[in-house]
Amino acid sequence: MRAPALALVALSLAVVIGAVMTIGGPEQARAERRDAQRMSDLNALGRHLTCLLDRGLALDDTSDACTPPPPLTDPKTGAPYQVTRTAPDIVRACAEFERPARSDALAYRADFDRDAGCLILRRSPTAPAPRD
Repeated sequence: MRAPALALVALSLAVVIGAVMTIGGPEQARAERRDAQRMSDLNALGRHLTCLLDRGLALDDTSDACTPPPPLTDPKTGAPYQVTRTAPDIVRACAEFERPARSDALAYRADFDRDAGCLILRRSPTAPAPRD
C-alpha cells in the first residue's frame, strides 16, 4: 500500500514540475507583464513622436497639439528607451525586451521590428512638409 502512494506522489510532483517548465512560473509572468508595459510605452511614445514629426518639430520639443510623452524609461532597469532619428522623416523608438522570442504576441503593429525591439515611425504622408 505504501509503494503505490509514493508512486502517486512522485507522479504528481513530476506533473507539477513539468507544468511549471512548460508554461513558466511567476518570474516569466512578471517578465511578460514588463514586456507588455514596454510595448505600451513604445506605442504611446510612437504617437508622441509621430505628432512631432508631422509638425516638423525636433524630437525633444513639446507641442500643445501632441500628447505628452509617456515614461521614457524601462520599467525594470530604469534605462531610457532609445530614440534615434535615422532619416529626416523616420525615427526608431527601441526597448530591450526580456522575452524577444515571445514578442510576436506584442508585435501587432506592422512597423515593429521584433528582432531589434523597435518601432519604426514615419511622418504621416498627409502631413505638411517640415519647416526648415
